[in-house]
Amino acid sequence: LIEDAGDIGEIDSFTVNDIAIGIYNALNTKPADSDKKLISVMAEENIISSDKAVAAGFTLDTKEAEVVSFNVLSNNKIEVEFDEDILLQKADVEISDLNGDSRLSVLSVDSDGRRAVITTTEAKPFHGYEIEINTLVPTDGWAVKGYKNRFVAMPKDTVKPTVKHELLGRNEILITFSKVMDRRSAEDISNYRIEYDINILSADLSSSGKSVILNTTDISARDFYRLTVQNVYDAAGNSIDRYKATFDGALGDNKGPSVTSVKSENSTTLIVTFNERVSANTAEDIGNYDIDGLDIYDAQLDETGKIVTLTTEPQDSSAVYKLIISDVEDTWGNFMYRKEFGFVADNSKPKAVVVGISGNEVQVTFTKKMDRESAEDISNYSIDKDLEVKEAFFDSTGKVVTLITDDQTLREVYTITISNVYDAWGNSLSTTTGKFGGMAADTRGLNYTVKSIGNGIELTFNRRLDRETAEDVFNYVLDKSLGYAAKAELDDSGRVVALLTANHSSGKVYTITVENVKDIFGNKISRDTKVSTKKFSGIGSSVSTSSGSLNLEIVVTINVNTIDLIFSDELNDDELEEMAVKVNVPDDYDYDLPSKLSYYKYFVDSKKNARIQFKTDTNDNPEVFESGNIYEVEVKNIDRLNSKDDANIKLFAGTSNPNEAPEILEVNALNSTAVEVVFSEPVKGITKSRFEIEDDIDISGISAEDDDVITDKVLIYISNKTELDDDEYKLYVKSGIKDAAGLNSLNTKSLTSGKYFEFDGTSDENEPPFVDSDIAVLDSYTIQFEMSEEIGDISNSSFSIKRASGSSSASINISKAVLADDRKIVTLYLNSRYTGLSSD
Repeated sequence: LIEDAGDIGEIDSFTVNDIAIGIYNALNTKPADSDKKLISVMAEENIISSDKAVAAGFTLDTKEAEVVSFNVLSNNKIEVEFDEDILLQKADVEISDLNGDSRLSVLSVDSDGRRAVITTTEAKPFHGYEIEINTLVPTDGWAVKGYKNRFVAMPKDTVKPTVKHELLGRNEILITFSKVMDRRSAEDISNYRIEYDINILSADLSSSGKSVILNTTDISARDFYRLTVQNVYDAAGNSIDRYKATFDGALGDNKGPSVTSVKSENSTTLIVTFNERVSANTAEDIGNYDIDGLDIYDAQLDETGKIVTLTTEPQDSSAVYKLIISDVEDTWGNFMYRKEFGFVADNSKPKAVVVGISGNEVQVTFTKKMDRESAEDISNYSIDKDLEVKEAFFDSTGKVVTLITDDQTLREVYTITISNVYDAWGNSLSTTTGKFGGMAADTRGLNYTVKSIGNGIELTFNRRLDRETAEDVFNYVLDKSLGYAAKAELDDSGRVVALLTANHSSGKVYTITVENVKDIFGNKISRDTKVSTKKFSGIGSSVSTSSGSLNLEIVVTINVNTIDLIFSDELNDDELEEMAVKVNVPDDYDYDLPSKLSYYKYFVDSKKNARIQFKTDTNDNPEVFESGNIYEVEVKNIDRLNSKDDANIKLFAGTSNPNEAPEILEVNALNSTAVEVVFSEPVKGITKSRFEIEDDIDISGISAEDDDVITDKVLIYISNKTELDDDEYKLYVKSGIKDAAGLNSLNTKSLTSGKYFEFDGTSDENEPPFVDSDIAVLDSYTIQFEMSEEIGDISNSSFSIKRASGSSSASINISKAVLADDRKIVTLYLNSRYTGLSSD
């Protein structure tokens, strides 16, 4: 207000406003001993709150925090991560349309330390937006200023998550969701209720976001309960349908957990696997583990509740260690006694094979999983003749490294020396040399091919790409009808980019232009439209790119004309009938398949495994898949089969294994009235009349219902009048049994004199089957149990259920009895028109 005491006499008036101005100016002044304004110092010392200071019009001194991660989670959720703790608020965020004609409103910000999740109003899918973050109120002096980023809105997810539950112990229930869930709602205990008289103490969401452990008060073993789950949302904001289920507090086991394996994963990691779920409190207590000669730093239980990862000090690959485990409890409170387990860290040295794959790439394949840091260190690779290694890419298998080199000289023989590379256990690769032939440099510019994958586009480039430019969605210009790509992902090969786009219309021609994408050498794709712009035909996602629940997991080559298709779930008979299979030679190969191929298809072992046996019009047993060749198979016409990103197409290798005729491997007497015959492969044409046992043994029947049944074993039932004894018998097999395709007859050359198979009989009596499991109550109208052995056909009248207590009717009506394919598991469905099972 004044600079000198003499100025006081010259003041005509002195008001509150003058005082306010003086205080404001004083607070905006830096004290002599500080480089910050007084208001900032007071805010840091919590004399005044930062938000009130900002609201009063002060600008606080700040240090600049950076955004280190930006991720679009869903249509209306964005995750931002900072390099410092930042309390982000709604007023700090602005999101505008790239066209500048609209904005997204920020509904909420869930800020937790360095991470914040921003929830907005619904965005237009595949539309471009720009976000700007300016934190008005600093957090401990840190603020984000002027951060901007462009992004594309994801398609709106409208699929509701589903729920299931599992009783883990007297104080734990596992709730499993089909999708990643919102943490706030998933951990809100008011969204869960257990009747009767059970309190929920906590709800803990797993790191995957797909399961919750409910910790409860004691659940009695002899009571029934009703569980209700509601108002829990997935990451996209979809709420579950109210989930209600009844369960009984089934008696838990009374045995402590046991360890099924102890394995050294690498030089500082030990994997301990238990036979059942164990308590997190005891499993993660490092005091319950002891390794002679090694310190244990950490113990982490995985989501299955069965696998503990121990972090140790570095293990000596030449030492044998002893692990002692004690006092680990299962989820029912049973603890394991002190037990010792021996283990040794892997001490075998890795080996390496080198091959040149292009004029700038050399591939090194190791025999073991390697340490990433040493495998990607280019100083560990040297090539003679002044060929420089520029980069090293470690693939997801942990065994393959691709080296990027200078341009090689065609037909020059190079020698590479590899040293100081370690496997995951710390074993050093012996200094290794390998030779490879120089290949011509690819003088073509960066180019690509394109194809529709229904709700996306797959671009395959002729060179390895720079990841940053390849995954920038704004480097791909699409037709207006598609908008922007919401996501761009580069695969491990560095050459294939998958774009997530709006659905394509079948047969419609689309255009794509690639801009500013670079290869790993920094060469940018040409702006010449002959290179940068491509046309492609759309494939409707509803037809050809289904992201169904069934997956083709793997193809196994059985012999020169037979493959097995292994699916993630069982097929039904209609799906097998409708399934279409096509084999091809991949585009990059120049060998041919036999002409006029057709095939037979049938289940083997289980309905997850479909066997495909090929023939031609002139040869029932052709050599289709030759050793050393690569083939691909495409599976179609199954509605729920996932074909997204060509998931229904798999590669497989040829083989030299011939398709030999089936034969009998074993004949075993199970008891005095049953003989098991085991074949080398699935067969059909099995009937009672095709078997004969010498000495007038009367065969009363067989387990195969008719001669169309396909199986690799059959039971022969002996009449009680001619039971077997402890003698030697001969089983004669008559013609008519063939392989599952009906092409190759049973090979009888392995039989004695080509006629019979000798086996030892037994006088052991055939004991009746019995229920060999607990009775599982799946719901009020469904129960399930397992028999001690395979049984014959059943009907509704094979079983009866009667109420043993309570006041309702004593009899329970069985609507349907179903015998599983293994002929041991029985499921009984009760008539829902009548009273079901109840807790009284």
